[in-house]
Formats: sequence, C-alpha cells, structure tokens
Amino acid sequence: MAGDKAYISLGGNQGNPIETMQQSLQQLAALDGIEIDRVSSFYQTAPVGTYAGDSFYNAVAELETTLPPIDLLNHLLQIEQELGRIRTLHWGPRVIDLDLLFYDEQIIHLPQLVLPHPAAWYRRFVLVPLVEIAPELLHPVKLATIAELLRLTEVVPYQVHLIGSDTDLDIARRASSAFPQINVKQIDSVADLAAPHSMLLFVQPTETITWEDSPLLTRIDLQTVLESQLQETMVNLFTSALGEVNRSV
Repeated sequence: MAGDKAYISLGGNQGNPIETMQQSLQQLAALDGIEIDRVSSFYQTAPVGTYAGDSFYNAVAELETTLPPIDLLNHLLQIEQELGRIRTLHWGPRVIDLDLLFYDEQIIHLPQLVLPHPAAWYRRFVLVPLVEIAPELLHPVKLATIAELLRLTEVVPYQVHLIGSDTDLDIARRASSAFPQINVKQIDSVADLAAPHSMLLFVQPTETITWEDSPLLTRIDLQTVLESQLQETMVNLFTSALGEVNRSV
C-alpha cells in the first residue's frame, strides 16, 4: 500500500485492557485503506486523574493508510464505541482509548482534530512505547524527535518553569509536592526563558513576557484553565510526564 504514515495510541484500564487493545487493532486492520506496520509492547502505566481508577495499559501502533486524517479519526471513535467506550469523565476509567497522534508531518487545527496530538510530546505513556518503534520520528511542531522528547522527561531535577502570578506559583508548588524530582521556578524575564527546563507552564502573561515569547518546545497553555481547576490540571500534567511506565507484554 502506498499510503501515509500515521501513529495511534491505545490504552485502557477496565475489563481486560490488553485483549481489548488487540481486538481494536484487529478491527483496524480489517478496514479498507489501513495496514498496521508495527505495534509496540504493552506497558502498565500510572493512572492520571483523581477518578482514573486502576493502572492503565498502553501501547502505540504505526499505520499505513490511504484514508484522510478525519476519516481515520472517525474509524477510531467508531471502534471505541463498538468495544464499549462510554465517555463520562475526562480523566476517568475507560475500556478503550484510541488517539490519533501523528499523521505524516501534517499540522491540523480543527474543532474535532488537532495534529499532532497536543499532549503527545510530554506524556511518558505515549513516548516510551513510541520510542520503541519510532525513536527518530520528528514532531513537526516541536521540531524534536520522539527520543529527544522522552529525554526531557528523564532529566533530574525535572525543571518546571512557570509564567504567571505568585498565586499560580504557589498552586504549582502544591501540585508538585508528590513529585520530589520536580523543581518549580517562576520566570520573570524573557532572558530567563533560555534556562534549561523540561516543561513551561504558561498560566498568564506578565508585564515582560507574552505567550509569543515562550519557547515552542516546552510550553503548555493554561491560560483558559480556571483557578479552581489549576492545581488538579497541573497534577495531571506532572503525572502524565513523570508517571511510572513498565513494559508488561
């Protein structure tokens, strides 16, 4: 098949997650216009979110496809539904979760689809299995390979830079209290942005720093997150970036 390369992530923590992920791959492979080239090992990973439940199992797969990105996404959503996925909590337990991560080097911003997946660059449960099958895959927005992005999560101390108020800094420090490897630093000037770090949390602009000033590689936009939800959001970000990922099968 002379098609485009696409990468998807698979996950779940209800029922028999590995069996369900294998079933989803079988259903994908049976569709016209899709061939599965490579599948990573399955990994047991830390749950993300207060109500996420038990540990998750995750994997990634490399596809070759002649389908447009939107059509591929719709097939993933249909398979989720057929396998019993019910969408309730954003960070809740689930039977199966199928995400479209990359589609060649396409950059897409639509209401129903953003490519590359906006969280793929820092989630260890995506990066670890993806490095197994495609370490040199280039992130077309971050302009770094998957292997390079994974290394950002492995630096100790894990430097988190924050652009925002003193209150935002206090929230970030509380959110990081369960992660001894994290060092949170408030950034006050554009010159400080060049200091080595693994994640930059942009909560609100300051008198000296705007969103456009922030480095593309590591920034995460939290400007629309309500203050009442900011700590939980940060905890979920830190868990995604630093949570334990162990090969299972």
